[in-house]
Amino acid sequence: MISTVDELNNNQNREENIELLAAQRVLYNEARIYELLIFILTIVIPTLILFIKIFFENNNLFKEVSNIIPIITMLIYIFIYDKNKDIKNKAAYIQQLFDSKVYDINFGIKMEDIENSYTIFEKSKKILNSEKEKNKLHNWYNIDIRCNKLSSFKLILSCQIINIFWSKELKQKYINIISFIILIPILILLIINIKLYKINFIVSAISYMTPLISFFYINIKNVKNEIKELQNVLSNIEIKLNSDNITEKDIIKIQNSIFEYRKNSVLIFNIFYNFYKQNIEIILKKYFGKSS
Repeated sequence: MISTVDELNNNQNREENIELLAAQRVLYNEARIYELLIFILTIVIPTLILFIKIFFENNNLFKEVSNIIPIITMLIYIFIYDKNKDIKNKAAYIQQLFDSKVYDINFGIKMEDIENSYTIFEKSKKILNSEKEKNKLHNWYNIDIRCNKLSSFKLILSCQIINIFWSKELKQKYINIISFIILIPILILLIINIKLYKINFIVSAISYMTPLISFFYINIKNVKNEIKELQNVLSNIEIKLNSDNITEKDIIKIQNSIFEYRKNSVLIFNIFYNFYKQNIEIILKKYFGKSS
């Protein structure tokens, strides 16, 4: 088990562990592509059909096609959903293995548990062959040197806090932005309805707005539940940090909570991560400043 910040840094920056991070990043990026495709199929296409329908409302062929599209998108969604879940599971397993190697604690995860691991690591070479992208994976847990004063268990708890804190803050900002963005198309559709005064169009608008509203409602609801779950885990870690009675069993229990979260979490697009990265790092430093 690691006992100093130097040990932590040596472990997390080993080539074999950088390869693990590159592999999980490749998988999460693939999962995001699938989730983007789901968004396009369930939201973008129906919304486009709605606007196009304004100009082709008397076209019978267009009406027939527009009625078939929702059925096709539903079938594709079912396939993509299962594929996406499998990819996220593999990414979570790899990240759990990374944490196990960095903390030097056995979390019961082995490379053999990951299907098609060879193919995954072949894909990760795209990141590893780019010095710029590879450097982003170094010092994954950017722990303050002041944490050298901490015990082995508390040092690991600090790393777990970074995992939880990042996800919680990013998802809170995601909800704020998405809640604002979703109002824009709804307002546009309402304005068009008011101007046209067409019952058929209004019914059609409500029909095609349903996937939009449902998607974001479920998405935001799930993210809110995740934030609540993350806050509970964070509170448990804080209690342990202020206690002298910490065991390896406590660490493993918290890590398993993080693992389950990773397998089932709603993924946030990289654009949000890149936009808020510096802001969250500042908040995280303030958090550790208050805790120290």
